[in-house]
Amino acid sequence: MYRRILILLCGWALLLSTPLSAATSEQLIAQLEPTGSITDRANLLSSNTEQRLRGILDGLRAKTGASLVVVTLPSMQGGQIDDFTNRLFEKWGVGEAGKDNGVMLLIAVKERKMRIEVGYGLEGVIPDGRAGQIRDQYVLAYFKQNQMEKGVEAGALALANIVAKHYGVELAQQATRPQSSKRDRDRNNPLVFIFFSLFVVFVIYSAIRNQGGGGGGGYGGRRYGRRRYYGGGGYYGGSSSRGGFGGGGGFSSGGFGGGMSGGGGASGGW
Repeated sequence: MYRRILILLCGWALLLSTPLSAATSEQLIAQLEPTGSITDRANLLSSNTEQRLRGILDGLRAKTGASLVVVTLPSMQGGQIDDFTNRLFEKWGVGEAGKDNGVMLLIAVKERKMRIEVGYGLEGVIPDGRAGQIRDQYVLAYFKQNQMEKGVEAGALALANIVAKHYGVELAQQATRPQSSKRDRDRNNPLVFIFFSLFVVFVIYSAIRNQGGGGGGGYGGRRYGRRRYYGGGGYYGGSSSRGGFGGGGGFSSGGFGGGMSGGGGASGGW
């Protein structure tokens, strides 16, 4: 009897919590307004870093028209990273209307999730694979070392330099990757790889000889299928969206130019 009551209570709690989380996330998206090229609500950036990075991103927009926006949040309030970022991109209208040359880098600290959202006009410049590389080699590489500020800055600079190069503009600052640990250096050492390969060959050769038995004994081959996978926990969406500010609103009015996103980019966690 008590077990049935407990199951019923858990079921009702689950049903009630799901729409509540969705509603909370909806309210957060409705309340969020951009503060220029950087909206650091999670306070991941020091004042000096934010000022320097903001100058680079504002300069990129002034020279190319493309908007690169950095958003950090303490939490998405129950939202999912890909849908949340796409919808915030839609609301703010990142990029120029008709050119759709916007990019959003969003970090949600509590959920330990991040996403790079790319506008239609830059999907050829920053395809999903390239966005995934920036996610893994710059942002998450620093985040996994508990260097949140450096991860945000490195990811934004890596994206900014790709966009700048596309428009024929050179930025003063380049992105830097974190130094690899001793374990990673040992793993990438070619001598270690050669030694391991020789060891594997020796083991296989010994197994074949033992299985052959000493004359005429054959052994059957087994065929294995190939498995394909994508690393880093990336997710690539496909829904389209339109920026909601319209009218070419600039930073002074709190909006952008009305750019669109097709859901391209890369997500991940740390």
